[in-house]
Amino acid sequence: MRASDADREAAVALLRDHHTVGRLTPAEFNERMGAALEAVTLGELARLISDLPPPDHLEADVEVIRARMAAEEARA
Repeated sequence: MRASDADREAAVALLRDHHTVGRLTPAEFNERMGAALEAVTLGELARLISDLPPPDHLEADVEVIRARMAAEEARA
């Protein structure tokens, strides 16, 4: 099935979130982002994110990062 602009944007957003929490290196993120923007099918997009945990893991990761940042600020 062909991917829409919204599908490509959603994949890029998911990749960005995983990069933010450290699951993708900058090089991996850039490579996958480029491929996502050029993807024609949903299958191509699925292959770019198939090795990443589902989005619900991201919320927990973001909370851990926020807690660490708050702890560092409190120590400063």
